[in-house]
Amino acid sequence: MLQKKTDRLTFLDSCDANGRQVFSRLFEYAEDLEFTIVWEDAGFAIGIETGQSLVDVCLGFSPDSVNGQSIVTTLNAYGNTRQKAAMTQTTVQGLLEQAQATGLFVPFGPELKCAIARRFSDSEIEALLAWCSAVGQAILGMVRPLEVQPRDGYRIWLRYSDGAAGEIDLSHLAGKGVFKAWDDRAFFKRVYIHPEGAFIAWSEELDLCPDAAYMQLTGKSLEEMWPRYKARSADA
Repeated sequence: MLQKKTDRLTFLDSCDANGRQVFSRLFEYAEDLEFTIVWEDAGFAIGIETGQSLVDVCLGFSPDSVNGQSIVTTLNAYGNTRQKAAMTQTTVQGLLEQAQATGLFVPFGPELKCAIARRFSDSEIEALLAWCSAVGQAILGMVRPLEVQPRDGYRIWLRYSDGAAGEIDLSHLAGKGVFKAWDDRAFFKRVYIHPEGAFIAWSEELDLCPDAAYMQLTGKSLEEMWPRYKARSADA
């Protein structure tokens, strides 16, 4: 006898308060980003339509499932996301490292698992959502910065999810508009990767487009960065 697939209301009703807190935020976030939610008998898959197939971002499970109330990655095995999205091993490893850096995920066979057995703080939920966004960007072929360090002058060192790394010179922006804040050397050295959207930031008010920085670092064009978008435009 086939089991009936669940739905959003039934799934949330089956969760405890900790699960409802996390999953409600996750569903809202997925809808805001126009991700697809596919319901199954024991939970759901959140994915992205690429034009060729639905590629999973993560899986979610109810408390009474064999995996317990949890979120599981799909990069290596469960959703075969790596192969479907043609990700490099460097990209996959970077996403797994980012997940583990949240402190919420632990090894789970070839994947990682985030067990929701306690109340998560707002910052922990934001870190989880930022990781989902990073997976989505990788599925769509969008590289993102993983690490940044200040260097001499107005230079910064960057490492991206596809393995590209090196220094770029931002002196052409120094002293202009909001970038006058860089005149304070201590402020310039505060550069970090913002957890929401993975952009390069110095504060909530001052940030740098990661795509522009990537093109400056690698010399790649917009079409080279996003060949899938180019193909879609040609088919439109």
